[in-house]
Amino acid sequence: MVNAAKEGFTDSKVTGRAQRSFIGETKDRYLVMGTVNNVTLNELALILKDIGIVNAINLDGGASSALMFDNKIITAPTRNLSNAIVITRKKDKPVRIQLNGREMFFDTDPYFSNGRTMVPLRGIMEALGATVGWDSSTGTIWASKGDTRVEMWNGSNIIRVNGEERTLDVPIQVKYNRTHVPVRFIAEIFGAEVDFNQDKNMVTIRLENSSPTEVYDKAVAELNSGNSAEAERLFLEVLKIDPSYAGAMLKLAKLYSSTDKEKSAEYFEKFLEIQPKDYEAWNTLGWTYATLGNVRKALEIFKFLTTEKPDVAAYWIGLGDMYAHYQIQDYTSAKECYNRALSCPNISESQKNSVYEKLKKYQ
Repeated sequence: MVNAAKEGFTDSKVTGRAQRSFIGETKDRYLVMGTVNNVTLNELALILKDIGIVNAINLDGGASSALMFDNKIITAPTRNLSNAIVITRKKDKPVRIQLNGREMFFDTDPYFSNGRTMVPLRGIMEALGATVGWDSSTGTIWASKGDTRVEMWNGSNIIRVNGEERTLDVPIQVKYNRTHVPVRFIAEIFGAEVDFNQDKNMVTIRLENSSPTEVYDKAVAELNSGNSAEAERLFLEVLKIDPSYAGAMLKLAKLYSSTDKEKSAEYFEKFLEIQPKDYEAWNTLGWTYATLGNVRKALEIFKFLTTEKPDVAAYWIGLGDMYAHYQIQDYTSAKECYNRALSCPNISESQKNSVYEKLKKYQ
């Protein structure tokens, strides 16, 4: 739920209703831009979620809110504008990169240099499962995977592979504030096969990846040692190798539970598509949605849980709490759920005491 006032914005132009502009993307990475009339920030967020937007930014609104498409004004501003976000067709056909049949996207576009396709170093290395680092004392950029270590320097066409010097056709280049490398040369060093599809202007890379179980075990070890950032990277790598690896989905869902509730819910949903009988995962997902303010979604999950497992007190308590929530306020149904919880055979003393306290409110 968006709460501008809670974040320190008090101006009525931000907290109240207004014409609003936004830019966002769908889960399929389609860019969407638009305007919505007479809405609050929270209403705008709900509208965008309803139409499938997963990431979005609220832009300048009110008199500055405007939209033009195909040289036609869709929403007209009521004052002169000094700047705009403009989307235009590329002058050159973009270079595309595909790894194991899946197209890749980087934070800077690949480009040609002296007949070689240049790609961002970190992006391509991490996609190939390598680790990237930089030695500030020598200016050495390195990438390693398994028994292979590559050392390179910006502006140089000399690199070292396990200590042995090799010469590139084009030097390592900094462009768009990113280090770029020739994709074929670098990918082949790490055992990939590289081809170029001229019709699609696409570099295709084929790589026999590590076993997802091996990467998963490394991720668990990193997580147990407290290195959550590396564990996250490795769990995501598992899903690149095997998108249906349920264990990695569940670990990511739990990992994000303390940092990004929306991502946590996303991975719980993916996990439960594969493991629909994991009722504790459903329970955690229900509370995650409740925390996000989607109480009705949480209500449906607890209804499902009490239908599937009617003898579990915790699920009835959860359902009761959702009915009692201020967004729903169905106190009669809440009482019924709490009483059902008391009749469950394995209800704990602490759960009983909690239920009795809740029931006192509705006497």
